[in-house]
Amino acid sequence: MKTAYSNFETIQEFAAHVRGKSWEYLCRAVRGERQNLSMLCDMPRREKLAYPELDRYDLYLSYLERYMETGRLPFEIQIHHEQHKHALEILKEVRTDLEHRGEWKMPSAMSGA
Repeated sequence: MKTAYSNFETIQEFAAHVRGKSWEYLCRAVRGERQNLSMLCDMPRREKLAYPELDRYDLYLSYLERYMETGRLPFEIQIHHEQHKHALEILKEVRTDLEHRGEWKMPSAMSGA
């Protein structure tokens, strides 16, 4: 669901959108969403309450971005596995989708996309 601050509201929606797309597309999409969500910092608290999932969505996008940069799942998501179990599965699905199509790049490839 598109909001005033992003094209999607959850990591599930984002993952469904990028499924089947290229590595380069995924890099652009992650960066674009993170840039859009950076406006959350300046958003009035009352308005933030209208979009309760956006903070979590931004967090999971940051995890996906680090996963793509390093090839390893971020430490935070591993420590709190049960709390982030659903997101962890989604991040792994994004990687699996790319790997099956030969699109998963080595760490540092994200910076050149």
